[in-house]
Amino acid sequence: MDTISTFAVYDPTDGNATQYELLPSVPAPFGCKAWLHPLSGSVMCCCVKLQVHNVTGELNTTQSGINHMRATVDNWLAQVGLTIDDFQLSRIDYDYNFYLPAQVSEVLVETMQQLPQRAMSMSKADFPHSVYFLCKSRHAQLYRKDKERREKGAKVSPSQEGLVRQEVQCHASHVKYWFKHYGLTRTWGNWVTLEREAHYLTHAKPIFPAGDFYTLDKASAIIQADPTLKQLEKKKLIDSLLLVQNSGIDALRAAHATNTVKKYLGQLEALNVNPMTIKENLWGVDFIANPFYHLQAKGGVAV
Repeated sequence: MDTISTFAVYDPTDGNATQYELLPSVPAPFGCKAWLHPLSGSVMCCCVKLQVHNVTGELNTTQSGINHMRATVDNWLAQVGLTIDDFQLSRIDYDYNFYLPAQVSEVLVETMQQLPQRAMSMSKADFPHSVYFLCKSRHAQLYRKDKERREKGAKVSPSQEGLVRQEVQCHASHVKYWFKHYGLTRTWGNWVTLEREAHYLTHAKPIFPAGDFYTLDKASAIIQADPTLKQLEKKKLIDSLLLVQNSGIDALRAAHATNTVKKYLGQLEALNVNPMTIKENLWGVDFIANPFYHLQAKGGVAV
């Protein structure tokens, strides 16, 4: 998890409003921030924002990290008689972080430009050094954290050098959607969980597909060596990889029926071959082990 944004709406004339009014003046723990802003009429909003990695000190969120963050935030809020349960969630970003050498991460991002223009009801956006899909309610992205910081003119910490982030952002309209259609209330307990994070990161598979990344020659060799595929099937898979490398997954979809595309992608996944292949002579990289978030068979733990 990366960013958690919460809010509480209150009336300044209410006797209990003093708690919210006082909160911004209470020194906040590292990674926490509170502020007030007016809504319509006399109604006010108290906002609390958490930068999860700063609060927990973790590369990737664990249950102990969530417990520590909850205790830290509640101890802070308790100074004015509040807990995080007095706030509703407005946004949460789920992420998975890993390190790659600079050239390898550049090759990964370049290769993933073969993704379709639309996935999971989101449109692909053109951002440098990243893979970015967005709609009004959600964003999904892959980017170098150190590059992002430098492009913003911000300081890069040693832990951010070479850090690559896979992220799914759930914005206010998405959180509201879940409440309206499924009755999922906007509480800490419903949204700040490892299970919820796993749900979003694994269901983003159309953007972060399974399978290791190979050059076309290496992927073709794996396909040719498979004893279960017929020769015609092997040819069709290799032709599909070539089409995707040259023109992207959209070209594959345009050339074949939906069920045929699903069949090809399923066969490639069974071989642990990503449908997007690395172009030859791209910084000398010919293989990238799939770095994205995956679940073990049991326990919902990232590996």
